[in-house]
Amino acid sequence: MKIENVKLDWNKILEPYVKYLATRFPEDIVRQRLAPVVDSLNSNRMKSMAILSDGKPAAYAFFMEPGIFSDRLYASVGFLSPELYLESRLGTIMEWLIRATAESGKKLLLNDVFNAPVSHLEFLHSRGFRVMTRISMTADIDSHDPDEIQLPPGFSTDGITAIDLETISDLEYAAYLGTPDEPFFSSVREDRIAFTKGVLIDENYGRVIFRASFVLKSPDGPCGAVLVTSGVPGTGNPEQCLLANIFLLPEFRGRGLSRFMMRRAIHLSAKEGFTSMSLMVNEENHARSLYRKFGFVDDSHPPEYMILYERQ
Repeated sequence: MKIENVKLDWNKILEPYVKYLATRFPEDIVRQRLAPVVDSLNSNRMKSMAILSDGKPAAYAFFMEPGIFSDRLYASVGFLSPELYLESRLGTIMEWLIRATAESGKKLLLNDVFNAPVSHLEFLHSRGFRVMTRISMTADIDSHDPDEIQLPPGFSTDGITAIDLETISDLEYAAYLGTPDEPFFSSVREDRIAFTKGVLIDENYGRVIFRASFVLKSPDGPCGAVLVTSGVPGTGNPEQCLLANIFLLPEFRGRGLSRFMMRRAIHLSAKEGFTSMSLMVNEENHARSLYRKFGFVDDSHPPEYMILYERQ
């Protein structure tokens, strides 16, 4: 039985999800961030639906604020327990989400479905959803000589603050256009700039390691950049930094510049006292082979998913 926007005890419904997130992030932060969501659901200010089994919620879905993606509607989907998962129930939920999104002119975005088996990703793919997987990798680092690979004549580096937020954001987007990573970016420029501000100014990914973060410049201007941070606050190892981003415009690839950028970032991060580095990479991104050459291996963190449905 499916019900929509009926008053339910969303504290109880989402408690298994909260407990799951608390195994990955500090529980107080998880509860603080989900509190306004639960409050909106309990007061029916957020569009939601639930599937009942024997009169009790078995599965649920609701729309949330999409944050930096104003071109998308973000939905959260889950089951109260793995035993309650059925493809038919997931199909009912997805049909509801698609119908609810149809009139908006936007794309539907969600992460993996809570308490669903891995097979649900293939099921969603068969229903027209695009499933993108982000893999966590780590490597031990040291301050080996970054000059083993020399920059071509005319190329140089400068601090990450040498260019403004808008230029960094536009440069990053141009580097990922037409690649498997493009869906990770909003199609709205203001959204992308806000995201860049969140990383560089608001430090959403932790303290920016300015010594290890830099812009790569060609004779014609900036062509790439590296951003290293201390990692998401409250998580991880204080001796481990995060390679939050590394990108290079396509016309400059194949010259050894990416290897130089990686080597320099690792060298400078190690000189700051970090003994290891982590990163997240799209499973389809060819850069994974570059990271492996620098000692990065897939770690024990579970993959993260972005599931996207574009209007047909």
